Amino acid sequence: MSSERGGQSEARLFTIGHARHTLERFFSLLHGHSIQVVVDVRAKPSSRPARHFNKAELQQALAARGINYLYLGKDLGANPADVTDDNLRAAREHAYAAALERVLDLSRRAKVALLGAEEDPAGCHRYALLAPDLEARSEGGQVWHLRGNGKLEDDEAVQRRQEPQLSLL
Repeated sequence: MSSERGGQSEARLFTIGHARHTLERFFSLLHGHSIQVVVDVRAKPSSRPARHFNKAELQQALAARGINYLYLGKDLGANPADVTDDNLRAAREHAYAAALERVLDLSRRAKVALLGAEEDPAGCHRYALLAPDLEARSEGGQVWHLRGNGKLEDDEAVQRRQEPQLSLL
């Protein structure tokens, strides 16, 4: 279901990529969808070209605007360390599952946006990994991807954009 067909008014769980936005634009996007909590899922919570998205600076800027910040990139980040030991792998999987449950619990009480770096969710683990896992655990809940233009996309819309267009002969 796409955002144009409804459903986003009940939405509680979103993703957003900072994509080098200015802070003003980023906060406009968050406020436009009444986001109350930003969960940073970047494995490395920093940005050289947009230093205002470094963890400490972002956390401070969010707090100044009444938005909570939670860093879960260690457990939900896209670049986990290579784990070869079975015990370490099991611990990583447990931490991942626990972090997903924490996000779902937050989304029952507030509007939550998972923060990644890429504006287009198709190029980010928010779409490829986190959204499907959260939706599978949420009993019918849906994750919406908040784009830089302020519009929302669901996973089906992102996937349709990824399918090769058939040329007319």
